[in-house]
Amino acid sequence: MHSLPPCSPVSQPSPDFAGDGTAARSLRHSLPRLIRPPAVLLSALLFPGAGPARAGQVDAQPLPPAPHDSRQVTVLPNGNIVLVTRDAAVAGRMLAGTVHLYNGTTLQPMGVLTGFAVEDQVGSGGIVVLPNSSFLIRSPLWDNGTVQDAGAVTWCSGTAPLPAEISAENSLVGGSFRDFVGQEPVQVLKNGNYVVPTHTWDNGPAVNAGAATWGSAATGVAGLISPTNSLVGGSTEDYVGWVTPLANGNYVVQSPAWDNGPAVDAGAVTWCGGAQGRTGLISAANSLVGSGEMDNVGFPDYQLDLVTALDNGHFLVLSPNWSDGRGAVTWVNGTTGITGEVSAGNSLVGVSRDFRITLGLPGGDWLVQNSSWNESRGAVTRGSGAAGLTGEVSEANSLTGPRPGNSVGGGGIVVLGNGNYVVRSPYWSGGEFGLHWLGAVTWVSGTAGTTGVVSELNSLVGSHAGDGQEASIMPGTPDGRYYLVISRSWNKGRGAITWCDGTVTTRGVISPDNSLVDLPYQNRVTVLANGNYVVNSVHWRNGAGAVTWGSAAKGVTGPISPANSLVGEDPPAISLNTSGSLVTPLANGNYVVSNSWRSNGQLTEAGCVTWCSGTEGRTGVVSVQNSLLGDKTRDRVAGGGIIPLANGHFIVVSPEWRINRGAVTWGRGTQALTGAVSEENSLVGANRESLGYYRPVALPNGNYVVSSPNWNEYRGAATWVDGAVGITGSISPANSLTGSRPGDQVGLRYWYFFSSGVIPLANGNYVVHSSDWNGGRGAFTWANGATGVRGEVSEGNSLVGLEAQSGGVFNFTTLSDGNYLVNGGASDRFGRRLILGDGWIGTHGTATDANSIIPLKNPDFRFGEWFMYYDAPNSRLVGGHTATGQLSLFGYVPEMAVRFGTATGNAPIPHGQTVPEVGNGTDFGEAAAARDSVEHVFTILNTGMEPLHLAGTPPVILEGPDAADFTVSVTALPASGTVAAAGGAAEFRIIFKPSAPGVRKAVVRIPNDDRDES
Repeated sequence: MHSLPPCSPVSQPSPDFAGDGTAARSLRHSLPRLIRPPAVLLSALLFPGAGPARAGQVDAQPLPPAPHDSRQVTVLPNGNIVLVTRDAAVAGRMLAGTVHLYNGTTLQPMGVLTGFAVEDQVGSGGIVVLPNSSFLIRSPLWDNGTVQDAGAVTWCSGTAPLPAEISAENSLVGGSFRDFVGQEPVQVLKNGNYVVPTHTWDNGPAVNAGAATWGSAATGVAGLISPTNSLVGGSTEDYVGWVTPLANGNYVVQSPAWDNGPAVDAGAVTWCGGAQGRTGLISAANSLVGSGEMDNVGFPDYQLDLVTALDNGHFLVLSPNWSDGRGAVTWVNGTTGITGEVSAGNSLVGVSRDFRITLGLPGGDWLVQNSSWNESRGAVTRGSGAAGLTGEVSEANSLTGPRPGNSVGGGGIVVLGNGNYVVRSPYWSGGEFGLHWLGAVTWVSGTAGTTGVVSELNSLVGSHAGDGQEASIMPGTPDGRYYLVISRSWNKGRGAITWCDGTVTTRGVISPDNSLVDLPYQNRVTVLANGNYVVNSVHWRNGAGAVTWGSAAKGVTGPISPANSLVGEDPPAISLNTSGSLVTPLANGNYVVSNSWRSNGQLTEAGCVTWCSGTEGRTGVVSVQNSLLGDKTRDRVAGGGIIPLANGHFIVVSPEWRINRGAVTWGRGTQALTGAVSEENSLVGANRESLGYYRPVALPNGNYVVSSPNWNEYRGAATWVDGAVGITGSISPANSLTGSRPGDQVGLRYWYFFSSGVIPLANGNYVVHSSDWNGGRGAFTWANGATGVRGEVSEGNSLVGLEAQSGGVFNFTTLSDGNYLVNGGASDRFGRRLILGDGWIGTHGTATDANSIIPLKNPDFRFGEWFMYYDAPNSRLVGGHTATGQLSLFGYVPEMAVRFGTATGNAPIPHGQTVPEVGNGTDFGEAAAARDSVEHVFTILNTGMEPLHLAGTPPVILEGPDAADFTVSVTALPASGTVAAAGGAAEFRIIFKPSAPGVRKAVVRIPNDDRDES
């Protein structure tokens, strides 16, 4: 589906949209250069309408039979379809393999590439899709004449017919036995070009010398791999070919086993331009190389990415084995590269073998943490992302430990959201007597860094031996305003949590003056949506429990008490935490504390729920005055948990209330919920219906659905509830979707096990699956997430089974565009069908051949004989049957796609794009004010199965502050406003003529009836 700005679908859009964000939203982009217009953003309004009962279908010509698991379907960005059948026999040649290209709307064949030899298995390495809709076919087992398993990678345009067979004229191929070209994953660069790594390529007598071959996204690369088209190794087992793409479109080739003359496995790292690649033999003239045996420069260790790409386009080369394990880190400019041998003149050296790299600092700066440096004193060294760092690690350029064994940084480094960072050193020992393992936490500016020795003058440190054990650092708000140091071992296990400002140094010794203390083990910290935090001390006072609120601005200090915490009564017979209280954060920043085991006076396991303000917390003892409670023994209020809603409210689930009648209680997220659970404040079940046992489902819009399959002699019900007001009383057909017969158990789903049948869809709607409805026929009832569905399940509002015992074997799959699939097992007559459900208006009626994608035509049918691929961008299913070789498209609705250029162009504008691009026409470039103009052609393409109706007047609408600088010229839109299905297209032009210098802004809307465009 096409929509540039990320928008939420709406149920009742207005065709007269004038900036109303409830109907659609459009993002406007400003570009940094003078007189450069932003992207013209193409979006669409939503016009729901009735859909057909059955998905539309387009069939291709039959294919040769092949095992279903050898088929691979790939949909290109331009909508065309690639089908690989790697095990297909061709003209009697077993496992030769085929690759077919089809027009994405008509399924007209656009060519087939076939294997020439037995076991070529063309396409067995997979398809690699490039951004411009061209693609690569990887065939590592292809035979080059008599040379077995030479391998090949074939570039294809995505619009032109495929070649008939692989050859050196149309593919990159190997020339030696088991070169296996195409076996390694192809790396696609940021600019759309690609690199083919072939570690096992033979350079003449140099077996497994390796190669890395650059290819153009527009034309590919063909021919035998050689030094003229590839970067290659010159010695046996150089294994050239590990590739790391850079952020600027260039790339790096790692060759850790490359031999530098007599220095075996010296290693090399080669910078390459992403616009043209690099060819020839690796040497010190074109690469950063090691000088000694086993230096392994660029070695791909399992724990380290030995070439680390930085966000600014530069990169780091990590060489832990360099110079007999001294280790080196080399910063390299990502636009020019580096050559020569690794040395202290171009690298930070002396980092040892076990160092770690931390990224994420401002400006692309980086950290090297080496806890074993200098007799395990440890060091943390900061390097510049723009210029690097050279020389030896020392106290002059690093944060270090004062004593052997301090292992500074050994507890890890945490980068805060503001770019500052915190170094944890649990084994640091300090003070006058050097107490063992006091531990230290050191804040460091992300822009200035720090050097020198860790001490209580620049760090938060422990006050007792062993305080540093079991400590951790927890970031607070995403903007880095604060962090928490959690010291579970402080003061022989009394525990402490210290709030620390994320913008300045926190120094000194942990104490009750700067920390919340007396926290027993297993305390839990929750950061709220408003940035404040809550500490849940489940074992405080022998199990009485305490929940303490802390401010994001200054934290909380001192011992836990009723003066600063919500606590349970002591002794713990009526504790807050007999088995552990739960803290549930709400979307509005408040929170809820619940404990289903809490006693209410002499009523054991009554349960309690306490709402708390997220801006000031709640203190004192839990009571009926501040909490929702059970008023009978074993009511177990909140035994099913607290479910936060998207609108900031919440629901309390209590399936054991009143001896398993069950209750679901809505709570306002801005005020306390008090009293006892009852029919006056809750939706309740009848005798032993256990309402809430199957967990209610919260919808993205803040509403929720309660499944109660045991309702009314197991008729069952699914109750949609407005999340802004809740619901009270009992279930009935007036407020719920219900069954009409005992045993229908509406809302109960069976697929290997019993579970709630309420299934949310990706678009905010939902489906209720009732496996046992009507004697096991089964039903799938679609519902709008904004209004729900009520009344009895029937063929008029549900997709139902054809005969008894057909619903229970069904499987249900949600799809990313809001639609869904229903299919069943082969043992059941109805279960052999596959149905594509419409997630926007629902699919209903009896499941028959008329509304099934896979109708029942053969009693021996097995679903596993089909291969399926869901093309979410176009809301359609691509599938085929193994035995018949039939490839088909299935879809419901019109699907609008917008492309730069003509209908056959290769530049689609993807859904959700927010950054202007020259390649797809959303960046208009530059024009002289009041003089020059720039014209771009765009095409509206209908890739769906039904006609696309353009509903706007005019069909293409310009909006935004600078809309007058843009003109729409509609040259090929149909007079009826209808774009035919299955490849129908309509063309329009946008002319940009700026009236004045500066950034010009505009937005384009195309109202239409593609239901999921907005």
